[in-house]
Amino acid sequence: MDIIIKIIPQQLLVQYDSQLNAKEISIKFHGVYRKWLRFYLDFCHKYSHNSNISESLSKFINKLREKNQSKLQQKQAHDSILIYYEMLAIPLSWLERQPDVLSVKEQKSSCRPDKPKPDSQWQLVYSKAAYKTGNTSYLSP
Repeated sequence: MDIIIKIIPQQLLVQYDSQLNAKEISIKFHGVYRKWLRFYLDFCHKYSHNSNISESLSKFINKLREKNQSKLQQKQAHDSILIYYEMLAIPLSWLERQPDVLSVKEQKSSCRPDKPKPDSQWQLVYSKAAYKTGNTSYLSP
């Protein structure tokens, strides 16, 4: 069975990128935000949820939990979809507790050399990232 993930329509992608730029999200993170938007839209299509109502986000996040996605991934997805909702002026009729991790933008700023070193609970996350990327500059000595 082939898995086909839908492509974000070009007009929507242009609007979304514009929203990311307006929020001053670094262009190097746009791919991560686009990925979660694409996954969300695909999820809504596959499970017959309306992507233009905010209740679908909590269902999407629950599906990510079922698939054992990390809290970091859940938070990234959450933040990405909130930008989509904001772009389309979709009212948030619910208040879901956000996954308890930093957004992509916050992660970037917390890894700057002029910032304090991460606490021990984040050390494992940073260690895994260092292992995958070979970049150990943000690890404690």
